[in-house]
Amino acid sequence: MNITFVGINEFSGDYFVGPDGMISLPELRGVYVLDMTIDEIYLLLIKKFSRVLNNPNLFISIRKYRPVQIFIKGEVKRPGLYTILGT
Repeated sequence: MNITFVGINEFSGDYFVGPDGMISLPELRGVYVLDMTIDEIYLLLIKKFSRVLNNPNLFISIRKYRPVQIFIKGEVKRPGLYTILGT
């Protein structure tokens, strides 16, 4: 995901959510964001960064979605395991 901190270019950048659901951020270290929406992550980061920054202002966007594997079975033409790639 890309996080842009308004006025703090040193903190802005692309951040990776690890398989454990943690994202490593400056001044905060690890923040658990697994299964959270962008809005939930935004509110969490505003709360956490308020402890180290005055009136934090940030924007979050998804750079790339992870691929998801699904299994289709039953009365279909081509049952099996499929991978849906994120864009």
